[in-house]
Amino acid sequence: MKKIVSAVLLLSAVTMTFCSCYYNKNGNSTDVTQNPTTTSSIFKTDKDDFTEYYSAIDLDFGYNNLENDNQKIVYNAMKGKSSSFTDELSENGRYLSDAIVIQKEIPEEDIFIAFTAYRYDNPGDFWLSESFSSGRSNNTTVIKLSSYYSPQELVQKQSEFNSKVNDIISPLAGGISEYDLELYFHDYIIDNCQYDFDAAEYVNSDELGDKYAESFTAYGALINGRAICQGYTEAMGYLLSCVGIESSQITGKSQEGNHIWNSVKIDGDWYQLDVTWDDTDSLSSNHDYFNITTDELEYNHSVAPVFSELSAERITGGETNLGCSFNIFLPECNSKDSNYYVKSGAVLRDFDYENDALIGQSLAECAESQNEYFHIYADPDYVDFDYAVSQLFDSYIYHFQTYVDKANDILGYKCLEPSAAIVEKQRLNVITVKLTYV
Repeated sequence: MKKIVSAVLLLSAVTMTFCSCYYNKNGNSTDVTQNPTTTSSIFKTDKDDFTEYYSAIDLDFGYNNLENDNQKIVYNAMKGKSSSFTDELSENGRYLSDAIVIQKEIPEEDIFIAFTAYRYDNPGDFWLSESFSSGRSNNTTVIKLSSYYSPQELVQKQSEFNSKVNDIISPLAGGISEYDLELYFHDYIIDNCQYDFDAAEYVNSDELGDKYAESFTAYGALINGRAICQGYTEAMGYLLSCVGIESSQITGKSQEGNHIWNSVKIDGDWYQLDVTWDDTDSLSSNHDYFNITTDELEYNHSVAPVFSELSAERITGGETNLGCSFNIFLPECNSKDSNYYVKSGAVLRDFDYENDALIGQSLAECAESQNEYFHIYADPDYVDFDYAVSQLFDSYIYHFQTYVDKANDILGYKCLEPSAAIVEKQRLNVITVKLTYV
C-alpha cells in the first residue's frame, strides 16, 4: 500500500420485510417454512490442522455481548446455515443459503445485531456477503444469508484459502509468544497485501456490485494480495484465531471515512491494532498502530457506539435499509506492555548509566541487523517527551552520541555514526531515528 487510505463496507444489511410470503428469485410466493433444496454444503477445515503447536479457538465476543434471547437465537441459527448455500439467486445475483426458520417473530433490529455479531466472530467466512433477506409472518421469521459464490465455486475458494493459511502458519515453531505471533501475522499481511484503492473508490458507489467484493474479505487479503481495511482486519483476526489468540473487530471512522480495525488480547490485556494504517511506504512508521491504547488511537480515529446506545431505527436504517455502523464489543485498551515500541524498541526512563547501557545494547542489536531505523520510547511515567528530545538531540547535549559509542563498543568496531535524522511521534511518545552507518 502505499498511502494511508481506509474504508469499510458497512455491515448494515439489506433486508426485505414481507407480509405473508417469502420472496424467491422467480417472484413467486412460497410458504415461509419451506426450505429450498441445498445443492452443496461447505465444511471448514479444522483450524487445528494448520499447526501442531497451537490450539485454534472460535471467537465469541460478539455472541457473548448480545443482550437478549432473540439475538442469540438468530446468531445460533445463522451459525448453523452459514456454510450451506443453494443455487438459488437473490435479486442482486448472490447465492442464497438454506432458509433459517425461527418459530417466533424476531424484531428487525435484533436480526441486524445478530448478523453483525456473527460476522465479527467469524472473519474466516469470506464468502458471506454483507446482505441478507428476512421476512416475518404468522409468528415465524425466515432469514436467508447470501454468498458471493455458487456452492461449487465455494468449494474451490475454500480449498485455496485453507491452503494459503496453512502455508502461513505451518512454518511456525512451538513456544512463540502471543506478541511475536501477532507481530508475525501483522508483518506478513503488510508485506504481502496492497491496499485496493479501486475498491475503496467504489465503496459508496452503486457500481460496486461484486467486482471488488473479495477486497473486503480475508480471502482478498491473503489470496489476491489486495484488500481494503475490512479485508486486512478479517485476515488478521482469522490468523490470530488459528493460533489461539483472542481478538475482535472495531468499527468507526478515520480521517478518510468509515473504517474497521482489530482489537487484540495479548497476555491478558486488550490493545487496538490497525494493520491497514501500518501498511505505509515509510518503514519508519509501519508499527505505529501496533497495540496502542484507545486514547492513542483516538488521535485520528473515532470509535462507533455500541448497539445498545442506538435506537432500532438507527440500527436498521428504517425505510432506507441503510443502518449505521455500530460495535458489539468494545474492550478497554489502556495497557502499553505489548505496544510495539515498548516491546521491540528501546525504552528511555532516565539519562543514567543503567539506562544508557540498556539502550546502547538495543542499538547494537539494531545495527548488527543493519536496520534503517531505531525507535526510542520515552516512557511518560519517567521522562517528559520534549525534555527527552532536547537531551538526546540538542546540539549542545546530544546524548544520543552516548548510545552510539556504547553500541560501537559492544560490536567491537565502529559501525554507527552519531549523525541521525529523527521523526518525533509525540502522541506515541516515540522518537524514530534514521541511523547513519559508517
